[in-house]
Amino acid sequence: MKKITPALQLIFITLLFIGCTSNEANVDNALLAQVQGKWKLTQYVNDTPLIVNYPNGYTMELKSDGTFTSDEEGGYSNGTYTVLKSPGKNLRLVFLKQWSSKVVYKYINSVTANNLYLQASNPDPTPDDVGFFEGYTLTRIP
Repeated sequence: MKKITPALQLIFITLLFIGCTSNEANVDNALLAQVQGKWKLTQYVNDTPLIVNYPNGYTMELKSDGTFTSDEEGGYSNGTYTVLKSPGKNLRLVFLKQWSSKVVYKYINSVTANNLYLQASNPDPTPDDVGFFEGYTLTRIP
């Protein structure tokens, strides 16, 4: 009977690891913690580069439960988000509407204590070899 116990333990440990191989393995928890909070669009830079300041830019709150609220998209005011380890695809927003949803990918260029720098906004993921010159600066708000 004692020979069965180590075998059962090995099977249990194997099943435990198999059960944890979902998308959670691709979530960047450190970056996730940094981006949580309330943000306001304060600046946009296009590829010219032309810098546009937005004193009344949209606001977004990324909550710790993986949901967010935003007034960025008309009619799509909330949804879910994930922050992935995948380069170039690291912030995925799913805007929800009563009858449909809109998936938007935003790419985190960098995060500081007070600023979130994002690049691009697309309905589809962007290939890793594609770069963007435009960008958004969001400032942390209380």
